[in-house]
Amino acid sequence: MVEVSYLSLMKTGELKERAERAKVYPGDCCCCPHRCGVDRFSDERGYCRTGQYAMVSAYGPHFGEEAPLVGINGSGTIFFSRCNMRCDYCQNHEISQGDAGVEMPPEMLAEIMLRLQDMGCHNINLVSPSHVVPQVLGARRHLQDFAYLWYITAGVTTL
Repeated sequence: MVEVSYLSLMKTGELKERAERAKVYPGDCCCCPHRCGVDRFSDERGYCRTGQYAMVSAYGPHFGEEAPLVGINGSGTIFFSRCNMRCDYCQNHEISQGDAGVEMPPEMLAEIMLRLQDMGCHNINLVSPSHVVPQVLGARRHLQDFAYLWYITAGVTTL
């Protein structure tokens, strides 16, 4: 079986290095095409209204994706709020475009990923994560091993 790319990146230390480099972006934010330039690490809010931490609206096993992705126990889905795209046609607009949820530091995001794994989820499914890629990378480096990590977006990521 082919090794999942981020697992090999973790072994070599490259993932940690990339997560450190990604931390630079929120300091002069250019995570999305809006390139608002705010210092998100000082908790300034730009177009996406996201500061230092990702806003998680909900998480849990999800069965609303294609069968190979959900398997038997579901896809471990994390729904992020404050999407930077604000698409009129978004099927998750009530979740993705609102302010509902909890702001979470990377350690808490990592804990959620581990809880989903403990629930038997086959992967981690990040929904509307384009504007929180640095925070996700920060969470990822707190984990030693996980099967699959993927995200769903209709937006544009500049990282």
